[in-house]
Formats: sequence, C-alpha cells, structure tokens
Amino acid sequence: MVTDGSFGGRVGLNGFTGSISAGVMPLVQATGEVGGYWGRGVSLTSLLGGPTVGFHIYRFEPFVRGLFGVSHTSINSRAFGNSFTIAAGGGLNYFLTDQLAVRALQVDYFRPYGGGYRSADFLRVGFGITYQFGTR
Repeated sequence: MVTDGSFGGRVGLNGFTGSISAGVMPLVQATGEVGGYWGRGVSLTSLLGGPTVGFHIYRFEPFVRGLFGVSHTSINSRAFGNSFTIAAGGGLNYFLTDQLAVRALQVDYFRPYGGGYRSADFLRVGFGITYQFGTR
C-alpha cells in the first residue's frame, strides 16, 4: 500500500490480506477480508466485508468489489484507535484448474475515516493465489 502523505510523507506499507467469499447470487459473492500492513513506524490492521461482482470469460475472472469495516492504526507503536474503513476496487483472476487460480492483479482504493489521526488515502496493489471450493 502507498499513502498520500498523511503520516508526514509518503509511506509504503507491505503486508498481507486473506479473504473468504460465498456466492449469494449467480454473479455476486459476499466477501470477508482481514489485512495487516506495516512500514516506517506505521502499522495498520483491517477487517472488512462487502459484495464482490465477477464473471467468467474462458479462464479469466475479472471482478469489482466494495468492502466496508474497521481498521486499527498504530504510529511508532502508539495506538491511534479504530476507524471506519472502505476499500473499493477490482482485479483479475486466471484459473489454472477448476479450483486453483492466480490473482494476477488486485487494485483497491483504501481509506480509513476517523480515529485519532487524519484520514489517509491509500492505493492497495496486490497479487496472489486463490482456491475455490466446489465448482465454478
């Protein structure tokens, strides 16, 4: 993640996300996500949930999503409290088998609101592996 400079200069954060989704309609899934990011004295953890919309084109699965929840920020090991947080974006999965896919790209606008610090705008970019239980 890269921030807009709200922490006294641009801060690049490294970290992880893990998510789980369940189909609620043919093209819509309910997604829950947990994430942790850190770098240069700043750490941020988040717990988000919301809808993901995607469809299949051969082995490709483009998707868009909007997630909402809470995040907790610490700066120089000092807790700054919890914030309402949104993440909106999308990405592209490429299925290698019926269950295993490479998340070729995921890009999200990530923004915490409130808490004990000014709100910051983040660009979150990621990639990874996905596994789907059942059939698609």
